[in-house]
Amino acid sequence: MRLRQLIYILAPLFLFLACSKEEETLELTDQDILETVEANLRTDDGGVLLDARQAVSVISSMSYPCGFMMDTTLLWKNANVNLLQKISWKVICTDKVATKIVYEQSGSWQLNRLFLQAASNTQSNFTISQLTNVEQLIVNGDAFREGQNILTRPNSSREFAHSFSLIFQHVAIRKSNFTIASGKASFQISGKVKDGKEFSEKGDVLFNGDNTATILFKGKSFTFSWT
Repeated sequence: MRLRQLIYILAPLFLFLACSKEEETLELTDQDILETVEANLRTDDGGVLLDARQAVSVISSMSYPCGFMMDTTLLWKNANVNLLQKISWKVICTDKVATKIVYEQSGSWQLNRLFLQAASNTQSNFTISQLTNVEQLIVNGDAFREGQNILTRPNSSREFAHSFSLIFQHVAIRKSNFTIASGKASFQISGKVKDGKEFSEKGDVLFNGDNTATILFKGKSFTFSWT
């Protein structure tokens, strides 16, 4: 068989393999998405659970003057995280008795961990209630992250934009150490790999009360812990 004929025969095969390889490196797997969700949640990665923890920490150290709007700036960092947030809160009273606190924050988040580098804007809006309970406060509301990420693996690297939102549903946080005692949340993550595929997934998070949570995602469960 002549060389030119062989090239014509094999060319479609080479093109198919090249396209398959390109598609493989330009999309996120379920495991990629799951680990990105985890990073967006973890307190020690500066995730959205830290937003709720900081909210309770701030208001637990103060009295509850009715109707006053207060604000400050928080900086939280470690070797892998830099989280800068401007926060404000207002005490809502009924008959001069504090019944709930409206809490807002916005800022920026940079993460550099083993598999993921992230740079996102942050925003959260909470309503904190059960103020007279001596043991725990109740947090409802939502938290949001949006930005650019680089996912690294031994044989590949993918850059992608993403937005991540978490809706807190009656999450109880202990006053003594600001850990999550119970509750659940629902999340949504969506985005697009650079020069690649879009993704959009939903799931739930169940808080187990011991610095662990279980992510329910695509019919499977995954439990992770944080410090």
